[in-house]
Amino acid sequence: MTNSPAEGPRSEQPVDQQSADVAPKIVSKTLSEFLLADKEPARPFVQAVAKGPILADDDLMRAREIVDAQPVKMAKVTELARTAGQHVPPPSSLLRWCEQIVRTRDPALSQWSLNPEQNPREAFHELVVWAYPRLKAKGDRAGRQLAEACLVTGLSLLVNRRSLGPLPALQTIAEAESKARPKTRAASSEGGVARIINRSGVKQLQELAQAVSLSEAEIAFAQEQQRSAMMLVDNLRREKEALEERQRILDGELENMRTELRKRDEQITKLFNSLEGSETRALQDQRALKARFRRQIGESLGGLVNDAWDSMDADPPHLNVTRERLEIARETIRKELEWLDKSSD
Repeated sequence: MTNSPAEGPRSEQPVDQQSADVAPKIVSKTLSEFLLADKEPARPFVQAVAKGPILADDDLMRAREIVDAQPVKMAKVTELARTAGQHVPPPSSLLRWCEQIVRTRDPALSQWSLNPEQNPREAFHELVVWAYPRLKAKGDRAGRQLAEACLVTGLSLLVNRRSLGPLPALQTIAEAESKARPKTRAASSEGGVARIINRSGVKQLQELAQAVSLSEAEIAFAQEQQRSAMMLVDNLRREKEALEERQRILDGELENMRTELRKRDEQITKLFNSLEGSETRALQDQRALKARFRRQIGESLGGLVNDAWDSMDADPPHLNVTRERLEIARETIRKELEWLDKSSD
């Protein structure tokens, strides 16, 4: 059987070559192997790390030694940070290692992003302040590459691990760029943007448009937040005024109660003093009454009764004397009773 002209002759390939064409790509098993494999993409390795066990400590240490010895490997660290941050869920052990790598690139970065309570934009600002002088330095290509790798890696880590917003990140870079730009060029920023647009392709223009849309959305959101904050401030101001008015009313009521309390205290003091005076006078009257009774009964009436008794006991009895003494005693008793009546009124 012959081949038709349309088909042409078939090329025969060895079985081993066909197997090699469909063989799966080898994925590094350790982080140090991945760093040494120059052409291996990061995504398969990150997927394997996310599904597999936690990276071993000796492997992490060996990987750091590789980056220390070969600074060019920072490009792979950046690729790992970006890819791992996009994976769901992100492999935290790998991201922590990337953070440590950034911190160990310069003593000035040794404490970078260690405080979990630090605002992520402040952390990115610290990294930008460190990187920008190196990015603008001329004649130090290695320093510029290191600064660029640390800046991009740190940005990816802050966006994915600390929820740094894209607009605050761009604003931080814009602030640093504005400070780094000579003053003579500050006024030509619009012209510089125009030149960027003229040199950009459609994809870059679309990315710039997305950044503008994001800025407009953030600005609109900020304006809405500002309006809400102003409404809240107005409500709080009204509540404060109502509380102050209520405070004035309560202060007035409290002062009235204090005045009434002082009046009652004065009345109580007067009553207490009056009671003390009454008790004193009653005691004085009681002593006077006892003295009067003692004098009248003990002395006057006692003498009259004794005389009457002696006159009756005489032999013969002197009844006229007895009658006289008793009449005097009765008259004395009557007068004392009248005095008592008048004293009790």
